[in-house]
Amino acid sequence: MKKKTIIAHALMYFVVASAGFLAGKYSRPAVEAGKNGSVEDGVVVTYFFMGKKRCETCTNLEKLTKQTVAKFRDRGVRYRFVDCDDETNKHYIEELKLESKSVVVSVFKDGQRADWSVLDMGEAFMLVAESKDKQFDDYLSAEINNMLGGGK
Repeated sequence: MKKKTIIAHALMYFVVASAGFLAGKYSRPAVEAGKNGSVEDGVVVTYFFMGKKRCETCTNLEKLTKQTVAKFRDRGVRYRFVDCDDETNKHYIEELKLESKSVVVSVFKDGQRADWSVLDMGEAFMLVAESKDKQFDDYLSAEINNMLGGGK
């Protein structure tokens, strides 16, 4: 029974990720302006890389990401949505070695990204799809705390 559950979850993630990717690939939403200014040393920014068209799980993922980041606002953690379908944002895919829509936690030093962590989107989608909000919060919080500790 456990093997069937694992296979079912893996297939569900694949379908959700594929649908989200294809929906984003074929839509051309408006450009997000004014979101990518310079950042001070030690600031942690949590980026949500997604197209504007997304499935219910992706929408919930964004909501939970924002809620988690809000808990760290008093420590200077920022949230940024990046429309990865916008051609002006394609450089992120190469710079951060992104393979799909992603949540990335970055720390900055000397005005440059000094370190970053890309969430395992398979795990993130599973937690969100299974309504395991607390586990997702714990997962993202651990990544943020790691970056607040100085990163690499």
